[in-house]
Amino acid sequence: MTENNYFKLLRNMTTPSWNSESILMSIGEDSYFTSEIEYYKQVCIEIVRQLNFKADMNVNGTDTAIDLIGNIGLLYESKKVSLVCHRIDELLFSEQRDKVIAAARNGNVVVSAFISRHEREIRQILMGEGLPIIQIMSYGFAPNYRLYGDNRIACENGKLLQMTPWSYDGLPDRRLTREMCLVMNHLVRTVCKMPDDWWKLFFNYEIDNSAAER
Repeated sequence: MTENNYFKLLRNMTTPSWNSESILMSIGEDSYFTSEIEYYKQVCIEIVRQLNFKADMNVNGTDTAIDLIGNIGLLYESKKVSLVCHRIDELLFSEQRDKVIAAARNGNVVVSAFISRHEREIRQILMGEGLPIIQIMSYGFAPNYRLYGDNRIACENGKLLQMTPWSYDGLPDRRLTREMCLVMNHLVRTVCKMPDDWWKLFFNYEIDNSAAER
């Protein structure tokens, strides 16, 4: 893919592992929704309304789609690590930060929704060093969606891919909800195929995702 094509919006990309059934299950596995069944049902209805459903429901046997902009080659890199910070690991954040950054410096693509303050802190470091990231976005891409500032520079250099599972609704400020965060982090795991706490388990930063799955 040439540099110019990095700025081309790619619509309705699909994979069998990304579908509405697995998405809704990822929400239902959260302890909060386990105890609030009726609320969970309401949330599922709202999430389905926001997801990006592709026009042809028969392709690849899946119903949900993803829109992309940036270097799609990052998606096919064999070495990727996830960045999902959990409150339970708050006291271990410096260790997680150092291992994520070390992994990126050793050739791994960092995949994250960059939702929390800690995740955004790591993103700033990664962007500052020109390291590759895949960012899961919290909004759908408008027809004329463009990248600006540091995002544009990173894209020009082939170091950024933005992905969104959401349809474009025209709302400038969609409120980020707990369930949306769960969906976005589920997409992080779908892309990486490794657990959130890989950084507690791996000491060699030459991480191969096939090893992480075993």
